[in-house]
Amino acid sequence: MIDFWQALVLVGIVSIAILGGVFVGAYAVFRTKRESHESFTGKPAKGEVFSIDNWGEDIEEPGEVEPPEVIQRRNNDFVDQFAAKIGGNA
Repeated sequence: MIDFWQALVLVGIVSIAILGGVFVGAYAVFRTKRESHESFTGKPAKGEVFSIDNWGEDIEEPGEVEPPEVIQRRNNDFVDQFAAKIGGNA
């Protein structure tokens, strides 16, 4: 018969083995799917600085904004159509 302490040690060893397997699997997936600049711990390599060279160049000026009445009317039309569809299937 297995003693309580032996069972406890066995559970601990199996738990450590499972966690180790999960870690090794995560690392293997990371190695196959990472970009060249990504590190496993998420920290940038020493001396690297994050910067965006073209920041603000692709920002477009907003076009004409619809007045709230138009948005409310379109919303009400959608809700009416949705309610009609739900009511027809019920």
